[in-house]
Amino acid sequence: MRSKLLAFSEWLMIFPAILFLTVTVVRFLQPRQYEPAHTSWVISEWITGHASRAGAAVVFVALPSVVAILGCALFGETWKRDSEFRRDMETGLVILRRQAMAVFSMTAVLLAGAIIALVIAHVITD
Repeated sequence: MRSKLLAFSEWLMIFPAILFLTVTVVRFLQPRQYEPAHTSWVISEWITGHASRAGAAVVFVALPSVVAILGCALFGETWKRDSEFRRDMETGLVILRRQAMAVFSMTAVLLAGAIIALVIAHVITD
């Protein structure tokens, strides 16, 4: 139960940064007068008007750092305590090693898709 609560808390801590970055991406996908870009502009203007540098540092540096540290601690604790987890992780690594070229290829495909999406978004907004 403790690890479920911790995992949920980690998601809550990074949610503000995810929300702001999503709003920032959406606002540049279309001209400002169309939805959902207009709503994203309104939210973005409200956030930037109300957030200080210290607040931004907390949202984009402090909270993700806490999540990373807590996540690593939880992973280490689970690794020590749960033999089934260790066995599952070892099996997963064996599968990844055996299928390394497929994983390598799929990573390239996903990155290519992300690059194409960013280029299309850039062309649309110019």
